[in-house]
Amino acid sequence: MPDQKKKQVRLKAEDRRQRIAEAAMLLFAQKGFHGTTTRELAKASGVSEALLFKYFKDKDAIYEHVQFLCLEAEQVAGETLGVRSPSTEALVLSVSILVYEVFFGFGGRAKCEMLRRLQTHSLLEDGKFIRAFFKRHLIHWFPYVKQCFAAARKSGDLVNSDIPDLSCIWFVHHLPMMVRLTRLAPVSVQYGSSERELLGQLIHFCLRGIGLKEKAIKRIGLPDFLSA
Repeated sequence: MPDQKKKQVRLKAEDRRQRIAEAAMLLFAQKGFHGTTTRELAKASGVSEALLFKYFKDKDAIYEHVQFLCLEAEQVAGETLGVRSPSTEALVLSVSILVYEVFFGFGGRAKCEMLRRLQTHSLLEDGKFIRAFFKRHLIHWFPYVKQCFAAARKSGDLVNSDIPDLSCIWFVHHLPMMVRLTRLAPVSVQYGSSERELLGQLIHFCLRGIGLKEKAIKRIGLPDFLSA
Protein backbone atom coordinates (compact mmCIF):
# COMPACT_ATOMS: atom_id res chain seq x y z
CA MET A 1 0.00 0.00 0.00
CA PRO A 2 2.76 2.58 0.77
CA ASP A 3 4.28 1.88 -2.66
CA GLN A 4 0.92 2.62 -4.27
CA LYS A 5 0.73 5.96 -2.45
CA LYS A 6 4.24 6.86 -3.60
CA LYS A 7 3.28 6.04 -7.17
CA GLN A 8 0.19 8.27 -6.97
CA VAL A 9 2.24 11.17 -5.59
CA ARG A 10 4.86 10.68 -8.31
CA LEU A 11 2.23 10.70 -11.04
CA LYS A 12 0.76 13.91 -9.66
CA ALA A 13 4.20 15.49 -9.64
CA GLU A 14 4.76 14.43 -13.26
CA ASP A 15 1.37 15.85 -14.22
CA ARG A 16 2.26 19.12 -12.53
CA ARG A 17 5.59 19.31 -14.35
CA GLN A 18 3.78 18.63 -17.62
CA ARG A 19 1.28 21.40 -16.93
CA ILE A 20 4.08 23.84 -16.14
CA ALA A 21 5.97 22.82 -19.29
CA GLU A 22 2.89 23.26 -21.51
CA ALA A 23 2.18 26.71 -20.07
CA ALA A 24 5.85 27.66 -20.37
CA MET A 25 5.99 26.48 -23.99
CA LEU A 26 3.19 28.85 -24.92
CA LEU A 27 4.75 31.80 -23.09
CA PHE A 28 8.24 31.18 -24.49
CA ALA A 29 6.72 30.92 -27.98
CA GLN A 30 4.91 34.24 -27.50
CA LYS A 31 7.56 36.25 -25.64
CA GLY A 32 10.86 34.39 -25.88
CA PHE A 33 13.03 33.25 -22.98
CA HIS A 34 14.23 36.68 -21.88
CA GLY A 35 10.79 38.26 -22.28
CA THR A 36 9.11 35.73 -19.97
CA THR A 37 9.25 36.16 -16.19
CA THR A 38 9.00 33.42 -13.58
CA ARG A 39 5.96 35.23 -12.15
CA GLU A 40 4.24 34.86 -15.54
CA LEU A 41 5.25 31.22 -15.73
CA ALA A 42 3.81 30.52 -12.28
CA LYS A 43 0.57 32.36 -13.03
CA ALA A 44 0.07 30.57 -16.36
CA SER A 45 0.73 27.23 -14.65
CA GLY A 46 -1.68 27.94 -11.81
CA VAL A 47 0.97 27.66 -9.10
CA SER A 48 2.97 29.98 -6.86
CA GLU A 49 6.56 30.87 -7.72
CA ALA A 50 7.68 28.86 -4.69
CA LEU A 51 5.88 25.77 -5.97
CA LEU A 52 7.19 26.40 -9.47
CA PHE A 53 10.74 26.15 -8.16
CA LYS A 54 9.88 22.94 -6.36
CA TYR A 55 9.53 21.27 -9.74
CA PHE A 56 12.21 23.23 -11.64
CA LYS A 57 15.24 24.81 -10.02
CA ASP A 58 15.09 27.96 -12.19
CA LYS A 59 13.77 29.41 -15.45
CA ASP A 60 16.68 27.91 -17.39
CA ALA A 61 15.63 24.43 -16.25
CA ILE A 62 12.07 25.05 -17.43
CA TYR A 63 13.31 26.26 -20.81
CA GLU A 64 15.60 23.25 -21.18
CA HIS A 65 12.68 20.93 -20.42
CA VAL A 66 10.51 22.69 -23.01
CA GLN A 67 13.29 22.31 -25.57
CA PHE A 68 13.61 18.61 -24.74
CA LEU A 69 9.87 18.06 -25.23
CA CYS A 70 9.92 19.85 -28.59
CA LEU A 71 12.97 17.97 -29.83
CA GLU A 72 11.55 14.63 -28.75
CA ALA A 73 8.11 15.22 -30.24
CA GLU A 74 9.07 16.68 -33.63
CA GLN A 75 9.22 14.17 -36.46
CA VAL A 76 12.56 13.45 -38.10
CA ALA A 77 12.07 13.86 -41.84
CA GLY A 78 14.78 11.38 -42.73
CA GLU A 79 13.12 8.53 -40.84
CA THR A 80 10.19 8.61 -43.26
CA LEU A 81 12.53 7.53 -46.05
CA GLY A 82 13.27 4.22 -44.32
CA VAL A 83 15.92 2.19 -46.12
CA ARG A 84 15.29 3.66 -49.59
CA SER A 85 18.47 3.59 -51.70
CA PRO A 86 19.87 6.99 -52.83
CA SER A 87 18.36 7.94 -56.20
CA THR A 88 16.62 10.75 -58.05
CA GLU A 89 13.31 9.46 -56.71
CA ALA A 90 14.66 9.49 -53.16
CA LEU A 91 15.93 13.04 -53.69
CA VAL A 92 12.47 14.22 -54.77
CA LEU A 93 10.94 12.48 -51.75
CA SER A 94 13.59 13.90 -49.40
CA VAL A 95 13.01 17.47 -50.57
CA SER A 96 9.23 17.02 -50.49
CA ILE A 97 9.23 15.64 -46.94
CA LEU A 98 11.58 18.33 -45.68
CA VAL A 99 9.53 21.16 -47.19
CA TYR A 100 6.29 19.59 -45.93
CA GLU A 101 7.64 19.15 -42.41
CA VAL A 102 8.99 22.69 -42.22
CA PHE A 103 5.85 24.22 -43.71
CA PHE A 104 3.12 22.15 -42.04
CA GLY A 105 4.81 19.95 -39.45
CA PHE A 106 3.62 16.42 -38.72
CA GLY A 107 2.40 17.24 -35.21
CA GLY A 108 -0.54 19.50 -36.09
CA ARG A 109 -0.71 23.16 -37.06
CA ALA A 110 -0.93 24.63 -33.55
CA LYS A 111 2.13 22.72 -32.39
CA CYS A 112 3.98 23.54 -35.60
CA GLU A 113 3.34 27.28 -35.24
CA MET A 114 4.39 27.19 -31.59
CA LEU A 115 7.62 25.46 -32.60
CA ARG A 116 8.28 28.07 -35.30
CA ARG A 117 7.83 30.85 -32.77
CA LEU A 118 10.23 29.14 -30.37
CA GLN A 119 12.75 28.83 -33.19
CA THR A 120 12.37 32.49 -34.12
CA HIS A 121 12.88 33.68 -30.55
CA SER A 122 15.90 31.38 -30.30
CA LEU A 123 17.42 32.97 -33.41
CA LEU A 124 16.91 36.41 -31.86
CA GLU A 125 18.37 35.31 -28.50
CA ASP A 126 21.19 32.81 -27.89
CA GLY A 127 20.36 30.35 -30.68
CA LYS A 128 20.70 27.37 -28.35
CA PHE A 129 17.32 25.85 -29.12
CA ILE A 130 17.57 26.20 -32.90
CA ARG A 131 21.09 24.71 -32.92
CA ALA A 132 19.88 21.71 -30.92
CA PHE A 133 16.93 21.31 -33.26
CA PHE A 134 19.13 21.37 -36.37
CA LYS A 135 21.59 18.94 -34.81
CA ARG A 136 18.91 16.44 -33.87
CA HIS A 137 16.65 16.63 -36.91
CA LEU A 138 18.70 17.77 -39.87
CA ILE A 139 22.47 17.50 -39.78
CA HIS A 140 22.71 13.73 -39.30
CA TRP A 141 20.41 13.33 -42.33
CA PHE A 142 22.57 15.41 -44.70
CA PRO A 143 25.01 12.64 -45.76
CA TYR A 144 22.11 10.56 -47.09
CA VAL A 145 20.68 13.50 -49.06
CA LYS A 146 24.13 14.25 -50.50
CA GLN A 147 24.23 10.64 -51.72
CA CYS A 148 20.89 11.28 -53.43
CA PHE A 149 22.41 14.35 -55.10
CA ALA A 150 25.27 12.20 -56.38
CA ALA A 151 22.88 9.51 -57.66
CA ALA A 152 20.67 12.06 -59.43
CA ARG A 153 23.72 13.74 -60.96
CA LYS A 154 25.08 10.39 -62.17
CA SER A 155 21.75 9.53 -63.81
CA GLY A 156 21.74 12.86 -65.66
CA ASP A 157 18.71 14.21 -63.78
CA LEU A 158 20.61 16.90 -61.90
CA VAL A 159 22.54 19.70 -63.61
CA ASN A 160 26.06 20.51 -62.50
CA SER A 161 26.32 23.59 -60.31
CA ASP A 162 28.94 25.60 -58.44
CA ILE A 163 26.63 25.70 -55.40
CA PRO A 164 27.71 23.04 -52.85
CA ASP A 165 25.16 20.32 -52.14
CA LEU A 166 25.23 21.20 -48.44
CA SER A 167 24.20 24.78 -49.19
CA CYS A 168 21.40 23.51 -51.41
CA ILE A 169 20.04 21.37 -48.57
CA TRP A 170 20.09 24.31 -46.17
CA PHE A 171 18.33 26.50 -48.77
CA VAL A 172 15.62 23.85 -49.13
CA HIS A 173 15.04 24.09 -45.38
CA HIS A 174 15.26 27.86 -45.03
CA LEU A 175 12.88 28.82 -47.85
CA PRO A 176 9.74 27.10 -46.48
CA MET A 177 10.76 28.13 -42.96
CA MET A 178 10.75 31.79 -43.99
CA VAL A 179 7.44 31.41 -45.85
CA ARG A 180 5.97 29.73 -42.77
CA LEU A 181 7.16 32.57 -40.54
CA THR A 182 5.53 35.20 -42.75
CA ARG A 183 2.22 33.39 -42.20
CA LEU A 184 2.44 33.61 -38.40
CA ALA A 185 1.58 37.30 -38.49
CA PRO A 186 -2.08 38.43 -38.20
CA VAL A 187 -1.79 39.90 -41.70
CA SER A 188 0.30 37.44 -43.66
CA VAL A 189 1.78 37.59 -47.12
CA GLN A 190 -0.84 36.67 -49.72
CA TYR A 191 0.47 34.38 -52.45
CA GLY A 192 -2.84 33.95 -54.23
CA SER A 193 -2.80 30.18 -53.67
CA SER A 194 -4.24 27.76 -51.15
CA GLU A 195 -1.80 26.33 -48.62
CA ARG A 196 -1.68 22.99 -50.46
CA GLU A 197 -1.02 24.75 -53.77
CA LEU A 198 1.64 26.88 -52.11
CA LEU A 199 3.28 23.78 -50.67
CA GLY A 200 3.46 22.19 -54.12
CA GLN A 201 4.91 25.40 -55.56
CA LEU A 202 7.55 25.54 -52.82
CA ILE A 203 8.60 21.94 -53.44
CA HIS A 204 8.75 22.47 -57.19
CA PHE A 205 10.75 25.68 -56.71
CA CYS A 206 13.20 23.91 -54.40
CA LEU A 207 13.62 20.95 -56.76
CA ARG A 208 14.37 23.28 -59.65
CA GLY A 209 16.58 25.40 -57.41
CA ILE A 210 18.86 22.50 -56.49
CA GLY A 211 19.24 21.76 -60.20
CA LEU A 212 16.78 18.92 -60.82
CA LYS A 213 15.63 18.91 -64.43
CA GLU A 214 12.00 19.60 -65.21
CA LYS A 215 11.61 16.36 -67.15
CA ALA A 216 12.83 14.40 -64.10
CA ILE A 217 10.30 16.13 -61.86
CA LYS A 218 7.48 15.36 -64.31
CA ARG A 219 8.66 11.76 -64.70
CA ILE A 220 8.71 11.10 -60.96
CA GLY A 221 5.90 13.38 -59.81
CA LEU A 222 5.36 14.65 -56.29
CA PRO A 223 4.52 12.30 -53.39
CA ASP A 224 0.91 11.23 -52.81
CA PHE A 225 0.79 12.78 -49.34
CA LEU A 226 0.79 16.25 -50.94
CA SER A 227 -2.71 15.70 -52.28
CA ALA A 228 -4.08 14.27 -49.01
